[in-house]
Amino acid sequence: HALHAGAISWQPRLQQDVPHPVRQQLVRIGLAEGGPRQLCVHALQVMQYAKMIYGGREDVNAREQYAVITDSNQRAFTHDAVRTLFSAPPHVTNTFVDCIYLFADPTGGGRSDFSLTAGFWESGKLVVLLQDSLCLRDCPSDTEQVIMTRAVESLRTCNPKYSRAVIVYGVEYAPVRVPAGIEHAMRSLPHVITLWEARSNGVPHAGLPKTQENTRDMVHNTANLMEHGIIQFSEDYFTLGSLGVLDGKTTIKDPKPGRSLQVKQMLLDGLESFEWVMDRSGKSGKWTGKISGKKDDLTVSFMMLVYWSTVYKRSHPSAASRAPL
Repeated sequence: HALHAGAISWQPRLQQDVPHPVRQQLVRIGLAEGGPRQLCVHALQVMQYAKMIYGGREDVNAREQYAVITDSNQRAFTHDAVRTLFSAPPHVTNTFVDCIYLFADPTGGGRSDFSLTAGFWESGKLVVLLQDSLCLRDCPSDTEQVIMTRAVESLRTCNPKYSRAVIVYGVEYAPVRVPAGIEHAMRSLPHVITLWEARSNGVPHAGLPKTQENTRDMVHNTANLMEHGIIQFSEDYFTLGSLGVLDGKTTIKDPKPGRSLQVKQMLLDGLESFEWVMDRSGKSGKWTGKISGKKDDLTVSFMMLVYWSTVYKRSHPSAASRAPL
């Protein structure tokens, strides 16, 4: 997470437990030792003090302390930012890619879908390579594992220049069983790094947290990169395919013609629909795209790619160079 209180900003440090060569690694997201831990505690104290000053008015506190929009229907991403993203020419890659990031927003029930976005950093650009949003209704319980393992295989086989890449992936941990099941399935795949949360009791928890605090940071970071033309779609952009069930097992068929354009349209609609919505009390709110029956799963996975790949890169400068395979 990132804690903010006035001028205080703290970013978690990721710790790599297993040295290269990479086989299956678990990367913890937790508190660093020493200074950052103390800074984190101090930040919490400042935040608590600020809440006392504002008398429980979370909207005023958020607006004045964190520059958060607190009026309903404020767009997360401007029309110009969205236009910049979708009007940019495809990114052309002529070299081997060292590290690909893959993030998924699992279905939490209801109308939500299982959505995933994958990409890589090259020459100062975040390049989106794979996206899809799939309805898991009436599918077997292991469908999420099938989707993620197929995604890893597809990323490495879609073009030789991606075949050597280490895959760093993360899954939002709600519902809890999904990231745990995916982590178990990923163990058989070489050169895969799993991001997981380090709980205070020291017990690893598969999956990435999604809170209002880091959602705010995801929105800010994504909007900033979009506005400055940092994010581009790859010339090799592709989708995963369509789900099916055969003999009680999940199957993934090749994408239908036009699927890539359809998924990009879903992302465009999701970005334009993502906004700040106040609750009935008028004192607090949240960023969401689930308005009037709409879905925001693909948008969330897109923002996860921006946010968590940046966190990982900052904590692992060597991720910019090829890991020994």
